[in-house]
Amino acid sequence: MEPVYLNEKMVLNCAAYLFKGVAMESEAQEGKKTSGKLNISLGFKFLNELISPVSGGGELAKESTSTTKTARRYTMGGLHMTLIDELNERELINHDFKVSESSSSSSFVQLDVVLKPVDFYSILEALKISAPLICQVLQNFGEKINQKVFGNKKLKDDIKKYEELIANVLAELEGDYLKSGQLEMLMSCPTTGKQIGVLDVDLADADALSIKAKLTDGRFRVIGRVSRQIGEGEAISLVQRTVLSSILSIVEKVVTATDGIHDYQAGMNVARGLAQQVCQLNLSGPAVRVMAMSVCI
Repeated sequence: MEPVYLNEKMVLNCAAYLFKGVAMESEAQEGKKTSGKLNISLGFKFLNELISPVSGGGELAKESTSTTKTARRYTMGGLHMTLIDELNERELINHDFKVSESSSSSSFVQLDVVLKPVDFYSILEALKISAPLICQVLQNFGEKINQKVFGNKKLKDDIKKYEELIANVLAELEGDYLKSGQLEMLMSCPTTGKQIGVLDVDLADADALSIKAKLTDGRFRVIGRVSRQIGEGEAISLVQRTVLSSILSIVEKVVTATDGIHDYQAGMNVARGLAQQVCQLNLSGPAVRVMAMSVCI
């Protein structure tokens, strides 16, 4: 498997425990060497008294060498693949994990899934890019779109202020979403298309847009740990880590102290239904939330 994304901290922590440090690899070399010296002197019969007769001497030696080199694995990908082999050998990766069946297993799981980002972040990204363009179009061609609305010069001047306000709000919402340092990806079954869970991708020092581009709309093998599993009738919130969730919770507590709680709940149910058509806010069970150690192809 070729890793597309690695949670380096999780890989190193797991490898440090299994390998008692860092994985090592050894290279053995053997060799043979022959060396020798030979001295020869020649004598001739008619010069026997002047030059010594033929004599010779020599030395011959054989030498065998054996060396072993030990080196650290210097690539994170190599260490990851060695780690996966070790986890498989110890049967610590569950390859048959069923989302619909409750499991108390604390081992790693491997899932074959299709990934795509949650709607909330995708909409934020799209609005952040398109908002200046929309405002510019309204300024230049607003009168042709609707003379009554955009014929007012003051409104056209105010569009620029609205653009700055919208850009600031979108930037704050995006910053708030990424404050946790994790990007959420929806996991779907490649055969049925049914959504089976949420994958938490640790961004660390990585760029969120770069990671999202690599993992969007592809079929991957995800290896990680299950952090939450829900059954039928439950749901996983896809905006739980945003400030919007906190705002709604505070407003509900305030309204609860008044007599308008029933009207508020009825209105929110209608609002959630409309919002759900544009942006998926929850994932119904059975489903899982998985912290990714690696995403591979």
